[in-house]
Amino acid sequence: MQITDRDNEILKHVARYKLTTPDALRRLFFADAKPGGEKNVLRRLVGEYLQTQPLFGKRVYYQLTSLAAKTLGESDESATPFGPQALVRLFGVMGFCCLGKTIIQVFTRGEFIKAFPTFAESLDLGQTHFYLDYDGRTTRLGQILVEQGGEYQRIINKCRKIVERGREITGFQEIIADELFVIAIILAEDSKREILYTQIQKNPLPIWCRVEVLSELGKLFPHMA
Repeated sequence: MQITDRDNEILKHVARYKLTTPDALRRLFFADAKPGGEKNVLRRLVGEYLQTQPLFGKRVYYQLTSLAAKTLGESDESATPFGPQALVRLFGVMGFCCLGKTIIQVFTRGEFIKAFPTFAESLDLGQTHFYLDYDGRTTRLGQILVEQGGEYQRIINKCRKIVERGREITGFQEIIADELFVIAIILAEDSKREILYTQIQKNPLPIWCRVEVLSELGKLFPHMA
């Protein structure tokens, strides 16, 4: 099957985020098209280039096939169904970047190494997701932290560990010291966001922090499904 330029961009998008959904594709590639355009393209790509896996309820997510992963230079893991924790993390990252108020692009491994060669190899780029955060005045290096359904204190502890680890890495420590690092925390509930903000105000984190809510994330948690 011959693929179009748009097909190729869609496959690169899936390679970047490891998964996608019709909602994300509609937002990114079919905003001005007739309703259902993304579904027609997905039906054409599924089989040779994309495969479906269960998400929640009757919904599915789309990931690369082995052929597509090999063609795009991605690992075999990109074509393997994700475990529960990985699915929460990847869905949270994709949702934050592609379904939020502002479209954000997460770094690929290659892009991050090129942008931050002095310390990129010191990080686990397979399970850590970075982006550039712009607040209207300043651009900062952002790291995305997706909750896994635990208590708010666990999230705060993870943030502190990220900072502690970053301060041990040459190049990264300077970014933190210059207040050019931010952690984007992705939650499933508005109520938890309010609690988290209150706790952070009582015991401030040593870095910038933003908190976003992706309500559908909770549908991947067993106790909330």
